[in-house]
Parts: sequence; structure tokens; C-alpha cells
Amino acid sequence: MLKKRLILIRKRPDLSFKEFNEYWAGPHGRLVLGLPGLREYVQNPVVRHHEAPDGERLVDGLAELWDDDEADPVTAARVAGELQEDEPRFLGGLTGFSVTNLDSYDPEAKIWIVGDEPFDANLFAAAAGAASTGGVLETKPVNGRLMQRPGLSHEAVVPQRILTIGTPHAAAPAVYEAALDAVRRAAPPGRVRILLTHSRRIL
Repeated sequence: MLKKRLILIRKRPDLSFKEFNEYWAGPHGRLVLGLPGLREYVQNPVVRHHEAPDGERLVDGLAELWDDDEADPVTAARVAGELQEDEPRFLGGLTGFSVTNLDSYDPEAKIWIVGDEPFDANLFAAAAGAASTGGVLETKPVNGRLMQRPGLSHEAVVPQRILTIGTPHAAAPAVYEAALDAVRRAAPPGRVRILLTHSRRIL
């Protein structure tokens, strides 16, 4: 059965962002391609971030994986073990979960609005209209379960609501600023993080 997972990752603190990003795109990305049943794999390195309440950077990248979780479980278990061995080489934290929306999409850049508590998605309608975009894609966790890794930090809870606004590179800064403005003016309940990423399709 086709499933989609969203994984929020944080780089190892002793690595520069460039070192982290190059390893993720290269050696680690090639390992992920060994997963049986993998249909799509997109890496989204964070290029700008606003992470309330204190602006601390908790996410350096978001990985999106669409896969058939019933494909060759023996090979899947072997590759999963290789991935877990590899992750500490460039990661300090990892939080993964299955999500509801299985749509495939290919914007050059994405603005992610991540809420640890439910918030009104209408607050960001103006941000989505700030430039020519594909509108707002909404997704929610399928269940409350987190994918965790021994030795890596993880977020305390699964985000309750995630909006993604796809946009060309040129329009992304304006959409990002419009989303930030919506947070500042409306003060949605709970913690809302705004992340701007560039999309890198591996598969």
C-alpha cells in the first residue's frame, strides 16, 4: 500500500550546513534509493527559518518519501539498518511520521507552516496569494506515532497541522515574508514554525 512519510531532520551540531547538505544529497541519498518500493524521494533543505518561540533552528531539512511499505520486507529491513547506521554521520536529530496527503508535486521552493497545535489555515490564504503558486497543500499525521532513532534527538510531539505552499524560487522570499506577517498579526495559538526550503528531487 502506498504511504508517504515526512521526516524533519536536524544536522549534527559540529557540521556546517554545507557539509550536512552535501552528505544528505550524496551518500545518504544514494542509500535511501535502495529502499524497495520507493516511488518518490524529495529532499528539502531549509534556506530560511522562523521557529517560534525563540527562533532556535530545530529543523535543517525535510525529507518526503512515497513508498510501498509491503515491498520486499527482508530487503527493506536490511536497508533500514544501513540507514540507521549512516544517520549519525550527519544528523543530530530526526523526527518522522506518516502523513495523509499522498499527492505528488514539484515546486522549485516550498514554504512550510508547521504547527504543534491546530491553527486556522485561512490565516495563510493571503500568503498563498502573494505570488503565483500552486496554492496551499495541507497534510496531517496519520496517527500519533513518531519514527525515532537511538542516539538522535527527536521532537516531543508530532506536528498537528502542516501547510505547504509551493512556489518558484523567485517568488519564494515574498511568500515566506507574507506567511511570517500572518503569524505576527494573527498570533495563532501554540507554536507555529515557518520554513523556506528549496526542493531537490532524488527520485
